[in-house]
Amino acid sequence: MEESKTLNSVGKYHFGRMIDLEKYVDCYFESNLADESNIINKAIIYSIVYNPNEIYCRTDGYAGACWTATIHDSRLIKGKSTYKLNFRNFVDLVVHFETEDMKFCQK
Repeated sequence: MEESKTLNSVGKYHFGRMIDLEKYVDCYFESNLADESNIINKAIIYSIVYNPNEIYCRTDGYAGACWTATIHDSRLIKGKSTYKLNFRNFVDLVVHFETEDMKFCQK
């Protein structure tokens, strides 16, 4: 079973139809600094799917997470290049990567 992490939400009630998020698939987060080998790391959004968790369902969208992003990350987080992040607002994903010194880049 693939591990996933649920991000804290910085927003409130989510804007949310899949059509609003489709434009972010294949966008990526890029490291602000190159590593020792002068490689700039990227975390690419491979997919986003509607996947509401129990908290989201019980609170009519005012808490919890309803989206799951599959990320391909060149940094090999915990030895893996692919992982999942659950979120309620897309901005939650952006803030998560900003705290890891990565910026959002659109395709």
